[in-house]
Amino acid sequence: MSQITPPKRLKQSRVQSTVTFTADESSKAEAKAIEKLGESVRIEGFRPGRAPADMIRSKINPADINEETVRMLLPSVFDTLIKEHKLQPIIPPKVDLTSKEPLTLTLTFVERPEVKVKGADKIRVKKTEIKADEKDVNRMVDYLKNQYRTTTPVDRISKEGDELTLDFVGTADGKEVEGTRASGYKLTIGSKTLLPGFEEAVTGLKKDEQKIFTLTFPDKYHAEHLQGKPVTFTATVKGIEEVTIPEFTDAFVKEHRLGESKQDLLDRIGTSLREQEEQAGRGQRERELFDAIRAATQIDLAPELIAHEERMIFDEIAKNLEREKLSMDDWLKQTDRTVEKLQKELEDEAAKRLTLRFAIQWLLDDKKIEAAPEEVNAAIEIMLKSVPDDQRASAAAFYKEGGEGYEELKWRKRVEKLVEGMLAV
Repeated sequence: MSQITPPKRLKQSRVQSTVTFTADESSKAEAKAIEKLGESVRIEGFRPGRAPADMIRSKINPADINEETVRMLLPSVFDTLIKEHKLQPIIPPKVDLTSKEPLTLTLTFVERPEVKVKGADKIRVKKTEIKADEKDVNRMVDYLKNQYRTTTPVDRISKEGDELTLDFVGTADGKEVEGTRASGYKLTIGSKTLLPGFEEAVTGLKKDEQKIFTLTFPDKYHAEHLQGKPVTFTATVKGIEEVTIPEFTDAFVKEHRLGESKQDLLDRIGTSLREQEEQAGRGQRERELFDAIRAATQIDLAPELIAHEERMIFDEIAKNLEREKLSMDDWLKQTDRTVEKLQKELEDEAAKRLTLRFAIQWLLDDKKIEAAPEEVNAAIEIMLKSVPDDQRASAAAFYKEGGEGYEELKWRKRVEKLVEGMLAV
């Protein structure tokens, strides 16, 4: 019979116990492990899993046998420790091999850490007044007018406001510079969309006229290979069109079915911009609130808990990259990260997530915030409306009261109430 030491409580809400298995227990578990692993081993002359154990063992990595043997032995041990000593682990326990003969394992469980949010009642984020800036409204009006602009080919030199069709290429030391060639490029003079000095260089040219000029890229240009680099451009004007911007009048608004009148459209633009600003402002205030909660939280996280959260974050990243068909190595290069830098980021992010999660749970319990069944059911109904018809039945089953989906939505409703109460009006 295996020997289990009484659990010893350590710092950071960790509980540790050592279990030593008898030779008989170990050998029986190992035999089962080899039998299971052998199901996928092919040996000529035998059906899968039917070859002698010694032959199967020779085809399996010893480390895999040890790992599977331990996996066979652990469930009953976990069950005994959790039930007899009333342990409440929140993540799978860490298992360390202490000895092979006799097989001895050290098990480290992590329970919910002690948490306190200091000065919770004083945490508030003030709401700032949201206004639709006149400049923003005018910018939107200009955008709409530009959508209905007209162009007319002209035979004259180019000037401010004209739309040019250009072919150009940049060279340095007699060689073409990557990323500086364009054909049929549409440029409105005055738009400031190209490198500073470019529009000025092509102003005053006629159709089919060519000009050679040198410009230096800014030191903080987005393409690193061009930063601070002098490049000589050869630009040819392939066409010049005069741009006519419609006047912003009641007639213009009605003609393009943008509203009942000029003022009606201005009012709706202002309302839309305010709503966007309020949404952005709300998001910013929530981030400030979460930062304030984290800063006020007293918690000592176990390294095993942080490591578990790190793996979850890494898995999220890996799944996203898989969807985007991007390898981890390519992503690291694109984002200018090293493996060491990523590991540090994962550790920091894991600690931040855990701190906030446990702090929010503490606040929910401390403030006795609950979500009534009718509130949760209303949220489920709204959510199910967006689910395709052929998936609605399975989604409804997932969100059935008492299930995982239901509890998740219930948690969200509670958090919404908490956040609403802590965002000062």
